[in-house]
Formats: sequence, structure tokens, C-alpha cells
Amino acid sequence: GLVVTYTTWRRFVRQAGLAKVPKSTVRMAETAAGEVAEMDFGKLGTLVDPTTGKRRTVWALVIVLTMSRYSFVWPLVQQTLDETIAGLEAAWRFFGGVTRRLVVDNFPAAVAGTDPLAPRPTRGFLEYSQARGFLVDPARVARPQDKPKVERHIHYVQERFWKGGTFTDLADVRVQAERWCREVAGQRVHGTTR
Repeated sequence: GLVVTYTTWRRFVRQAGLAKVPKSTVRMAETAAGEVAEMDFGKLGTLVDPTTGKRRTVWALVIVLTMSRYSFVWPLVQQTLDETIAGLEAAWRFFGGVTRRLVVDNFPAAVAGTDPLAPRPTRGFLEYSQARGFLVDPARVARPQDKPKVERHIHYVQERFWKGGTFTDLADVRVQAERWCREVAGQRVHGTTR
């Protein structure tokens, strides 16, 4: 029958060991410009193919430069090696260069083995990374904290670019995505980096 505030009750539960311990956040060290980029895929929505009339799921390949948080979005309908390389090539043109290290998600086109200590890139993706001169750094499976900058940006792309947009086909989505990256996402003042 004791009446206490919610804050007092929560403090009691925590001190009594009855609540889950919140995860601590470890801030990652900032990297130099051009050093690291993070890459991930996020589902945008569906688009009607004008030639077939079928609905296709559109995904976003998102690349974020970790130092500046500058980003590039490449819409695609399949997460294949060819489509991923096409997206990365467009990103390198957009950024004006290739980063030294690329933190990637564990998707089958790029990572053949998801061993946390010795991940194995696929032969095609490894050859591409060697030809372009960057190190492939696969994140651990189900560990979004390994690539936090791009994970946060996926939701931003879904909410600010895709929702409310009008697109005719995949080529139109790509043109609008690049314009949005330059004129909207690229012009905002980032909360952390300013």
C-alpha cells in the first residue's frame, strides 16, 4: 500500500537485482577521413515494374563514411554480387575515392563463412576488394554495434527518402536517391560531427 514515484520504484528494482542490467555503450574511436566506410542493406518498400506490372521489393545499399557521416544510397532489387559491386562503384564515384576499409554486413554475396574470428569473403568480393584496394571487414553476425553509423542511417533513408516519394522505375529511384544524398542528407548538420 506504499505510494512512491516511478523513479523510486525503478531504482529499488534495479538495486534489488530484479531488473536486467542495461547494456553499456562503448564509444568507438573516430577515424581519419577516407579511412573507413560502413555498408548495409535495408528494405525500402515495393515498386511496380512498369514493363511487367509486378510488384518488386526495393532494397537500399547504404554506404556511410564514418568520419563525416556522408552517405550514399543505391536502390536495388537483388542483393547479388554484381548489384553490390555496381552500387559500390557508384558510391566510389559519388565520394570521389575509395576508403581503405569497408565494414560489411554478413550477406551471402560477400561473406562465405561467418566465423567471428576468421570470416571468409567470397572469391568474387575478395577479388573486387583487392582490385579496388580496400580491406573487407565483415561485422559479426547479429551485432549491429559493429557498424553503428550505417545502422542508424538505414532508418533515416527509409523515413526521409522513401516514404512519401513518387518513383516510376528503378532507374528513377537511383537518380532521385543520388540527388537526395547530395541535396538533403548531404546538407544536414549532423548531431555528432556538426
